[in-house]
Amino acid sequence: MEKKIIFFDVDGTLYTNELGGITDNVKKAIAATRALGHLCFVASGRPYGYIADNVKDIGFDGYVLANGANIKYQNHDLEKRFLNYKDVKEFQGNFISNLRLSA
Repeated sequence: MEKKIIFFDVDGTLYTNELGGITDNVKKAIAATRALGHLCFVASGRPYGYIADNVKDIGFDGYVLANGANIKYQNHDLEKRFLNYKDVKEFQGNFISNLRLSA
């Protein structure tokens, strides 16, 4: 059998308020999928610090976070990208200048 990587979103996929959060069936299905040798990842726009503990406790193989800026596999960062401070300050200055011009 070919090993696959399966990506899960959190809101509305793993976690639903209507069902009271992450159901036992979801947890069992992910565990069964991993037991078959497949990799299960969370894909989220959130950074790792904003992933709830009950999601982390499921035992995912990895995470693709912050819209791809941080990739974790087996609790190790494979990729970690940050915005350059100088570029952010320049963008901020240009943004503020353009706001003043349009006001």
